[in-house]
Amino acid sequence: MSTKDTTAEASDEPQSTHPNDQSVPDRTELVLSDIEAFVEPEPDGKSGEASNVWTSQKRLESHAGKNSVDYDKSDVEIAVNDLIHTGKVIRWFGLLAPATDGHLLSIIKNEQLLETPRTVLIGECNSLRKSGDE
Repeated sequence: MSTKDTTAEASDEPQSTHPNDQSVPDRTELVLSDIEAFVEPEPDGKSGEASNVWTSQKRLESHAGKNSVDYDKSDVEIAVNDLIHTGKVIRWFGLLAPATDGHLLSIIKNEQLLETPRTVLIGECNSLRKSGDE
């Protein structure tokens, strides 16, 4: 009778394609890297996706269709939701930005340059900055 260890065989199985498998964090980090590449913490007084401080999920999904990108359009929503849940990204009505202290401060300064600053967004950014200090 054999006492063969089957744990090694189990690890040779193909990885799951389920959204919660181990490959998703890699894609999540790639999406975060692209968010950081698409924005600059330089206030320019523009609102929306045209601003230096924001990008969008739509832009990421469009970018995902390119050959040089290691994630699919279907990965973007999962990754963005994970990044928001972990506090690495802020979302404002479809706009996305890194939730770092410096970038949140840039969003606040950008809002102050606008003719009609979004005070709720400024308050949200200040709240996130305070919670990051604790």
